[in-house]
Amino acid sequence: MNRKLALILLGAAALMGLPAVAGVSAADEAVIRLGTLAPAGSSWDRVFKAWNNSLAEESKGTVKLQIYPGGSAGDERDVIRKMKVGQMDAGAFTSIGLALVNRKIQVLQLPGLIADYDHLNKVRDALAGDFEAVFDEAGYKLIGWGDAGFARILSNKPILFPTDYKSVRPWVPSDDAALPVFMKMVGANPVAAGIPEVIAGLQTGMIDTVMGSAIAAVALQWFRNVKFISKEYTVPVIGATLVRNDFFKALNPDQQAALMKTGKKAHEHLLKLIEQEDGRAYKTLIEKAKLQEFSILGTPEQKKAWIEVNMGLRKKLTGQLWSPEFYKKVSDKSATLGEGKGFTAMK
Repeated sequence: MNRKLALILLGAAALMGLPAVAGVSAADEAVIRLGTLAPAGSSWDRVFKAWNNSLAEESKGTVKLQIYPGGSAGDERDVIRKMKVGQMDAGAFTSIGLALVNRKIQVLQLPGLIADYDHLNKVRDALAGDFEAVFDEAGYKLIGWGDAGFARILSNKPILFPTDYKSVRPWVPSDDAALPVFMKMVGANPVAAGIPEVIAGLQTGMIDTVMGSAIAAVALQWFRNVKFISKEYTVPVIGATLVRNDFFKALNPDQQAALMKTGKKAHEHLLKLIEQEDGRAYKTLIEKAKLQEFSILGTPEQKKAWIEVNMGLRKKLTGQLWSPEFYKKVSDKSATLGEGKGFTAMK
């Protein structure tokens, strides 16, 4: 895995232009122009290429993907803008891009809401119609989920309690809507920066604490400038592939069915692949990089402190990023599906 791959994990890429491309009529042959930050040769790129082959076969050659990898269609803001004006038809987005489409989707990244990969998939399956509606109301069709690991805390000293953030220099992504609110609540002074700036910040000491998946920590070499990593997951780094509603509706019923059938299979495979890669990356950080584990939920006092601040965060964000009704529906379903699995639901 190279450094470019980690940019898709946390939503950053170089801005690059894409010439306007004339649309193709779906009546005979539909070409789906799909932009992604995933570089050529990455796991995402390989899965998308296999998806293109199965889509062509299933649709009898009437639908195919034209993939723009590695940010060649621009960053996620660019792809969304181009989809709105008809220059692009689809995009494979990280959580940052999905939040630009509809901020409601960030509910899945509330700390403590999701226990693990299996739990995340069960919650999304159980509320499939609700999450599809989140994107539909913004003008997009959800084809499938393509996550990028689970975030952990990486630091130069253990972050045992939320207030420990006050004594470090934590990083927050420039476009993040929730993490800066959390940092303000615990009295921290975070450093807002883009992904490419993080490694320099860690090397100079301007940043000494980050939240990211094990995949990102290995690929971006962040682990070289930190000593500790949290044992527990914090939040899932969600992602998904979306197609413009108007483009999807222009396809005939057989083409729509082919796209959804092959897309579902491809994204299910991608989720399993990334889960495996994230696990291997974490093992590498512990066994080879020798990062020291610490627990944020090791004692009752710790658990109480994290629950208190995370519940406060939910109250602040509910009504701003999503409605109280939507939050309750997702939270209740999450708590129900997480019981009996060591899930620390914060009701």
